Amino acid sequence: MNQRWSVKKAVVSFSLFILIALVLSVIIWYRITDPLVNNGLQRINNHDGKVEEYVVELSNEGFQKIDIKQVRVNGEDRSDDVQLGISYDSTHMVQVLPNSDPATQFMKLSVSSIYPALSRSEIQAALEKKEHTPMQYGLRIRYEHQPIQNVTITYKYLGFTKTKSITKWFDSDSLQ
Repeated sequence: MNQRWSVKKAVVSFSLFILIALVLSVIIWYRITDPLVNNGLQRINNHDGKVEEYVVELSNEGFQKIDIKQVRVNGEDRSDDVQLGISYDSTHMVQVLPNSDPATQFMKLSVSSIYPALSRSEIQAALEKKEHTPMQYGLRIRYEHQPIQNVTITYKYLGFTKTKSITKWFDSDSLQ
């Protein structure tokens, strides 16, 4: 009986150890995972040559949708001014052009999510079907208080809040 109790205790201890290791692995994976990827920056100059608007190109490298909750520019909440841009049935990046691109629509942040990036075969199928499939994403930022030094995006992914800080495109020397 004593030996049977020892075996049960060992099995329970081992099972508990495996469960804790699994939970810790998932927590660590989630902490280091950043599915929101910044792919580039477009700067739009106004008529006097000063930078007037930016489009921060984004993609979702995760497997669930991303919902943007807040955008801060230089620490200031600009969520009401920033727009989410989506290119539908087009592989063109989200851009602000003199003549608007009918494939690209700009909207409030809360109107749509950023869906996982499509594979090459999914892109090809969507281009053939023309069913209004979202393909490219970007944030349109108008900021009068130049220069921008950072953009911080707070978003929901898998039910948890995550934050992404973007600074690499806003090097003040490169914007001159």
